[in-house]
This record gives sequence, C-alpha cells and structure tokens, in this order.
Amino acid sequence: AEEPKKPWVHDVVVRRRGDLVLPVTIRVTFEEGEERDFEWTREMQFERKWWRLPLVPGQQKVTSVVIDPERLWFLDMNMSNNQWFAESDDLASQRWGERASARALSVLQWFMAIGG
Repeated sequence: AEEPKKPWVHDVVVRRRGDLVLPVTIRVTFEEGEERDFEWTREMQFERKWWRLPLVPGQQKVTSVVIDPERLWFLDMNMSNNQWFAESDDLASQRWGERASARALSVLQWFMAIGG
C-alpha cells in the first residue's frame, strides 16, 4: 500500500532593505501550476521590515516565489534577489548577460547626453 503524502509546511519570509515603502505583489507558484498572489501593503511595511507569508501546509510543493512579478517598480539595483526557484534555471547566465548589457547601454546613453 502506498503511504499518504505528508503535507508541505511552507515558510516564506520576505524582507525589505532600505527606506522606500511601496505596495508590492508577491507571487507564489506551486508544483501543479497554481499561483497565489499576496499584497505586502505600505501599512504592513511600516510596522516591520519583514513579512512571513500566510501559507497553510498543503500537499503541493512551492516551486517559486517572485517579488513584483509584473515588474511595476524598477527601483531595486539588485533584481537577482527578488525571486527564488526550487530548481536551477538554465537561462540564468543569459539573464545576467542581458542585465550587464542594459547597464552598459544606460552608461553609454548617459555619456551621449552630456556630450561625451
């Protein structure tokens, strides 16, 4: 006989660094493809700089957690710490190259703007 699966106990904590306070969406994806969005409001961030997501134990494993999945706010200099994936991503090196190219392009545009 097959043993029943034990429930997964999820412990997801997000943390804010710095003083800027904006409402942020946090998307949690489970292994069956189900997605749940949580809203970390400004009021909650004023109370404390961290928040433990209210996830109840369940039969599905968390496969990813992404902060600001629609990329509404581009105020973070290090976007790599805004997401977590249970499995490694084969495209990570391409994303890092894309970020480096975008930074280089913005520096070149700045030099063009000042007449350099």
